[in-house]
Amino acid sequence: MNYNVTVNGKVYSVTVEKTGAAAPVAAAPVAAPVAAAPVAPAPVVEESAPAAEFQKVEEEAVFVKAEIAQEAAQVRQRQGGCRVKALAHGLGRRAGKPKRNLKLERVVDFIFEAGWLRKTLRTGWAYLGSGQEDVAQHSFRVALIGYVLAKRAGANAEHTALLGLFHDLHEARTSDLNYMNQRYTNKDERRAQADAVEGTGFGEEILAAYDEFEARESLEARLAKDADQLDLLFNLKEELDKGNAFAKDWIDAAVERLKTAEARELCEEMLRTDHNRWWFGHVDRRWWVDRKEGGLGDPGRERGREPFGRRAGHPGRRICRPMLLKDRT
Repeated sequence: MNYNVTVNGKVYSVTVEKTGAAAPVAAAPVAAPVAAAPVAPAPVVEESAPAAEFQKVEEEAVFVKAEIAQEAAQVRQRQGGCRVKALAHGLGRRAGKPKRNLKLERVVDFIFEAGWLRKTLRTGWAYLGSGQEDVAQHSFRVALIGYVLAKRAGANAEHTALLGLFHDLHEARTSDLNYMNQRYTNKDERRAQADAVEGTGFGEEILAAYDEFEARESLEARLAKDADQLDLLFNLKEELDKGNAFAKDWIDAAVERLKTAEARELCEEMLRTDHNRWWFGHVDRRWWVDRKEGGLGDPGRERGREPFGRRAGHPGRRICRPMLLKDRT
């Protein structure tokens, strides 16, 4: 007997052989032959089947349906495995034409562009005659100094650092224009900043940080701008310590640009400190001679002597060159 079985929306034909004798069916009366040609017997129509046979048919149908479903699952699994292998293979060799992720592409471009700041020099150092720096180095320490200033001022340190980190991002496109260049050249910094972050998914946040930095209305923006000037001042102090007397004139001008009390206080302390003190000024002199005494952390004082081998009554080497703001002339 033929039965239809439905699996996942598809109809399958199942043939089940009957066992045992079939129920007798009354034969229809046959009319006398009209012509000499043989007449095909009329099909036998079964109106019903015994209850036991129906039960067997239902059991067979359930079993067949389960087998078909299992086979279909195995086929799907095999096909899925093939797709996974093809995807893994496609990482090394592009197969077909996958759908592009435009936002992720822009993020990759953005990171490459930010790396270009390491190749973008701050051009003003050529006029000083010594020192050099790229924009990436400058931006890093501006963010660091901004964080320090905000902590001392009770402001939002993380936000201040963010303002400093992105304040010169546009210079990957516009380059750095020093004070002489700016007398004759105009550049659309905001447009360059907007183009750099367009389509990344976080452009609005960075552009808003740029606008806030330029407006100088929030405390964090004023601290970030002072951090921008302090990074320059720290570099100028290094050049002054190394003998470039012209750096003092630059320092005098840059100090006047500081707006917050926290920045001016930090600047005063910096100007009275030799830039080598952090690594050279706290080490016993004998360490530089034979490396048998002293080390970082000013151990000379623990041995009852001054740093750099100074003893009582001996002036020793004066490493710090005091230069207070009030002494500037």
